[in-house]
Amino acid sequence: MATLIRDRQQLVFPMQIDRPDRTLLLVDDEPSIQSALRRVLRSEGYILLFAGNAAEALDLLAKHAVGVVMSDFRIPGMDGIQLLDRVKTLYPDTVRLVLSGYSDIGTLTDAIDRGSIFRFLHKPWDDRELLQSVRDAFERFDRRRNTCAA
Repeated sequence: MATLIRDRQQLVFPMQIDRPDRTLLLVDDEPSIQSALRRVLRSEGYILLFAGNAAEALDLLAKHAVGVVMSDFRIPGMDGIQLLDRVKTLYPDTVRLVLSGYSDIGTLTDAIDRGSIFRFLHKPWDDRELLQSVRDAFERFDRRRNTCAA
């Protein structure tokens, strides 16, 4: 260290560059669901972040540039719709999906109408439908960013 300081050199560390166009935050408190989602999505090349509750999800969003958030409806701390409402307020360009076995149609319809969620997927999911929905969400995110940058 003394040599570096004396010679006015710096240590260079590899830096992780967040790519919001490829970063997906998955919020579910069930490890088996997280594992299954990892298996389905890993071949797509996304940067996958996992949270087990709303507080962890908000912490990860504060630390990483995220393009898409997919949340279960029933998570510790607040329900998934409340979380995605907060995400919409804090990170309006982020595209939000719900993946849940819970299906209160009125609540989901209201959330879609408010723009809080882009799409609802039901558990158990069809892998192809899930992959296509995530691709569609990232395309929507890219369009939003390009519109804002113009």
